[in-house]
Amino acid sequence: MQSMANSRFFEVALHHAQFEIWDEGAGRDPGEPSAEAFKRGFVLSDSFLSVLAHGDGQASVSLEMLGSKPRLSPGWERGFEVSLNFPTGHFQVHECTGLAVEAFTTSPGWSRFRVQERPGRRGGSHLEFSIQVWPSPQAAPEQLLPEGAV
Repeated sequence: MQSMANSRFFEVALHHAQFEIWDEGAGRDPGEPSAEAFKRGFVLSDSFLSVLAHGDGQASVSLEMLGSKPRLSPGWERGFEVSLNFPTGHFQVHECTGLAVEAFTTSPGWSRFRVQERPGRRGGSHLEFSIQVWPSPQAAPEQLLPEGAV
């Protein structure tokens, strides 16, 4: 089992059904989300990720920094894995409006991000996200199927 020692929990306001992660030194590079991007759940460039949610509202986010790739956790409706390059070793989670919510430090270079989403336990428009990050060479994005999906 992976250690929870490097985990943080925080809230993000979802504007335009998204929040963003980018390298502190690279800045924002959002691009235009297409209908296909909303289906897969993200817009991506080397140092920028826009997480596209299933709606606006509040989201509870857990972000866990790991030393290696974790096993998949059950109970999430959709998810994906992407590679991001952080030349400075610093990245931030932002609301779509540009407001920085949390800042993190990792090893400079490529990291793999697993992002999973499900309806929040509070109901309404609340969503929950799990983000797991570990060092990894650059790799193609990968969709994660919910448990029991074909």
